[in-house]
Order: sequence, then structure tokens, then C-alpha cells
Amino acid sequence: MHPNDRLRTVWLFGRPYWWTTEEQRLVLRSAHWLLTPPTDPPPAPVLTDLVQQLAAQRP
Repeated sequence: MHPNDRLRTVWLFGRPYWWTTEEQRLVLRSAHWLLTPPTDPPPAPVLTDLVQQLAAQRP
């Protein structure tokens, strides 16, 4: 597992998703291979980036 994988993993509705930005849009990919939730939440800059990406996609 790449060190950033856990940093870019978010849990939505009890399931893990790995997120990245591709072609200027947010992509959520299933991370079913991640069996346990991270012990620490992602760092604030990672969460901020995710929130900004989600906000930018709102119509």
C-alpha cells in the first residue's frame, strides 16, 4: 500500500473510498481492499482539499 493511500481514504456510509483528482474532477474509487479504518483521521489539508473539490462540483 502506498503511504498516501490511507491519507486519501474516506469512509462514506461505512465503506472506504480512495479519492483522487483526475482531469480536474474528483474521483472516488472503492477501497474494499482496505480492511480496517485508519486509526487517525486524515490530516486537515487533505480534508480541506476534499471538501473544496466536493464544493466545486456542486451545480
